[in-house]
Amino acid sequence: MIAVPVPGSEKPVRVTSRNEAWFNTTPDAVWRYVGDARTYPDWVVGAAESRKVDAEYPQPGATLHHTQGLPKVGLKDTSTVVSATPPEDLELEVRIRPFAVNGVRFMLRGDGNGRTHVTMLEWPKSGVVARLIGPLFVPALRLRNAETLRRLKNLSESA
Repeated sequence: MIAVPVPGSEKPVRVTSRNEAWFNTTPDAVWRYVGDARTYPDWVVGAAESRKVDAEYPQPGATLHHTQGLPKVGLKDTSTVVSATPPEDLELEVRIRPFAVNGVRFMLRGDGNGRTHVTMLEWPKSGVVARLIGPLFVPALRLRNAETLRRLKNLSESA
């Protein structure tokens, strides 16, 4: 784990997963998906459905009501926007209770030549998973987030 400064946090958080990828598209094209919670089931691994999205999403405080696992019968919970700077940064508090409440941050940095460097950070805040961080969980989370970025890349590059 590495400590990373996160806006709004008094001290750096211990990031469990850091995944990065270059996308052959602009930050605006990537933000079209990152900033639209209705698209999350299309690219976030484990997201089954976006049941309701606040109209002001992705403004801070806006909430996504989602289902993890299987549509209609999976775990129903919410995720809330902590901070957003379109089209560069989005931080969420993601809830999959009772298992986890995690922080997730997407950072999009354009290179000025039509490419975007995307970084996804995730760290535990509370829940059972926060207490069980260990040798099996961390690699699984990194693999999950690598697949999430792969899906996001495919969508944003094909738009």
